[in-house]
This record gives sequence, C-alpha cells and structure tokens, in this order.
Amino acid sequence: MNGQYLANLLSETYTNKYIWGGARWDSLTIDRLGNPAALENYGYKVYSQNDEDGIIEEIFNRIGTKNKRFIEFGVQDGLESNTHYLLFKDWSGLWIECDSEAFEKINRKFVNVIREGNLKVLCEFITKDNINELFKKAGFTGEIDLLSIDIDGNDYYVFENISVVNPRVIIAEYNGKFPPNYEWKQPYFDKHLWDGTDKHGASLAALNHLANEKGYKLVCTNLNGCNAFFVRNDLITDAFIGPMTPEYMYNPMRVNLKHISGHPSGNCLYKMRDGIQGVMDFADESGIIFVYGFSDIEENKGEKFRFISAIESEIFYKAHNGQDRICINYLNPFVGVDALNLSVCQNGELVKSFFVESYEGMIEIPLSELVGANGCYILELKMNKLIVPAEVTDSTDHRKLGIGLYL
Repeated sequence: MNGQYLANLLSETYTNKYIWGGARWDSLTIDRLGNPAALENYGYKVYSQNDEDGIIEEIFNRIGTKNKRFIEFGVQDGLESNTHYLLFKDWSGLWIECDSEAFEKINRKFVNVIREGNLKVLCEFITKDNINELFKKAGFTGEIDLLSIDIDGNDYYVFENISVVNPRVIIAEYNGKFPPNYEWKQPYFDKHLWDGTDKHGASLAALNHLANEKGYKLVCTNLNGCNAFFVRNDLITDAFIGPMTPEYMYNPMRVNLKHISGHPSGNCLYKMRDGIQGVMDFADESGIIFVYGFSDIEENKGEKFRFISAIESEIFYKAHNGQDRICINYLNPFVGVDALNLSVCQNGELVKSFFVESYEGMIEIPLSELVGANGCYILELKMNKLIVPAEVTDSTDHRKLGIGLYL
C-alpha cells in the first residue's frame, strides 16, 4: 500500500505536489485508517473547523455521556467551533472568548440559546492564573463531559493549571509542525497573541506528556493535524485502538485538507424563533431588520421603505448606545381613503396603538416599555386592514401594500 501511495504521489498526473510534513506521516496515516476502529474514520464536519464533530460523536458513542456539559475557550464567533453542534444535541456549556467584537457576534448569533440558559459566554483574556476563577465565575466546577482548548498560544500552560473541572474528554490544539517524538512548547507570556507563524502552542508529544500526568490517554488526532483527543483513564476500553502514543496517533498539519459542510454558517440555527431565521446577524450600524410581512425595499421620495404586506408582521430592532426610544418613520400612501390602525405588540401583548392618518410621520416607543436582551427587541406589528392603491402616479413610487417604514 505504501509503495503504491508513493508511486502515485510522485507520478506525472499527481496534481497536488505539496507533501505536508513528509510522505512518512502520510503512509502511516493510511496504515492506521485500515483499522475500522480508528477514530479518523468517523470524522465529519457540521460546525467544527475540520472533522472534529464526527470524532466527538464517536468518542461519546463509545464512552457515553454523563451530564452533557462542555467548556470551550478560543471560539471566536462560535459558529465554527468544536461544541456548536453539541447545542443541537441538548448539551449545554460555557464559551470564553477575549475578542470583544467576536463576543458581540456570539450574543447576536446565539441569542436564543443564551436566553434559554443553554449557553453561557464570558469575554475574558485567559491566563494560566485566572482560568479556574473564570470557570467558577460561570458556575462550572466538578465533572463535565468535554473540555476544548484552543487559544493559539498558552494552551499548554492553561491546560496544566486547570483544576476545578474534571473533564471526561479533552480536545487540545497541537502544533502539527513538530514530529511526534519531539517535545516543544512556546515560552509562557501572559499577553501572547498568535502572529500567524509557527510560534504557537505545543507539540503533540508535549501535550501528551502533560495529559498522561493528569490521567488521560491520547486516542486520536484529526486528519488536518490540528487537534488531539484525550480520554480519561477510567473510561478507556478496548474500543479504542493503540498504542496510544504520539508516534502512532500523529497526523501532521495538512492545511490543504478542507472540510466542507455546505453553505457558510451565518447563525446558530438551533432554537431560532419562528420568523427570525437568519437575520440575527446584522451590521452594527443597522437599527432595524424587517423580518416578516414586508415587501422588498422600494424607492419613495428618495428614501428606502419597506411596505407592510401582511396584516401581521414582525421587526427586529437593535438600539444604539444612549438611545431611549425606538423611532420609526412611516409613509402612508392611502391618505383620504381610510385611516389605518397600527398596533405594536411584544410577546403578544399590546405596547402602543396608533391611528395613521397623515401622509408621513413618526412612531415613537420608549424602550422602558419594552423587554429586550442585549439591547435587542422583537416587535410585532398589526394593521386592521391592507389597502391596495388604485393607481400610482409618481414614476419613482413603486408602492405595494400597507404602510411604508424606514428609520
């Protein structure tokens, strides 16, 4: 098998001339995958960066779950992470991310999971000295099912100092550039930020040595050579292949392997409110998102309006800093026909009711009368009727139905 592999690799027709880490590791990977129990055979991607979702699932198929609780830190906006997909399987957990912009995105994209209490998120810069206090601050101590470590730097030292949780499975990013028999770890620096070079983290051998000291065995690395999977000693059975050593389990960093699962992720699709779908991720400068019951954007008097095209419609609103009220400008193309009644509700309860008689005006709703999360509000709009205009005389006016709204 190895001879044929190398022959193919060096043939004239072979299109990918990159050999990541050397043919030796590729041939050993092929041999290991010949064992159907090798965990790489079960890898797949849903929301993980590579094939971690499938490997995680298979590990817990073999050892079972205890409480379906996880901790992951270094998640960026959370969409491409090792634990995002677990939320779909009724897990709950904690994410820690130091980047404030990414933290804000998590709170938008995972708003309903957070609101229901299935996900806690901290915006903190992790060090070896504060990691346990952060866990305790979030209410995570004792046994958990999964811990995932990926901060592109001080991973080894943070892993070394974790003591208040007892994970059954640990995923740790390793520096796949180093061969499996060489122990290397970057010098510790509290404020380390990855610069995109090979100066990050620790080699597989170094992490394995530490994991063994803490009572874990290496059961797999993923094909991309990014993450190592460790299972607690008391959970190891003959379902896992061996030897459980870096020399046997090693995969080099193969950045040419791209795992694809379909369209790019835009939001956490689990437990999204009906009608919200993918609109939770809007630009910071946006104030209002028209979710349901509106026509396409239409030009009227040089402004962009969306016209209510259903008796009941819905908007999603984000208030800016210091803002104490929602101000919605409206255009009523049906003056002289009949006055329209517009009700603004939240969670089915009436907030304000307006008779819209003038051609244009403004609706104001104090934020003190609304219930919101992280400055975000979901409002239902209800009209007593829809009127189709008999004719349109202005060539720039392409009205459809109802009242036009814009901010």
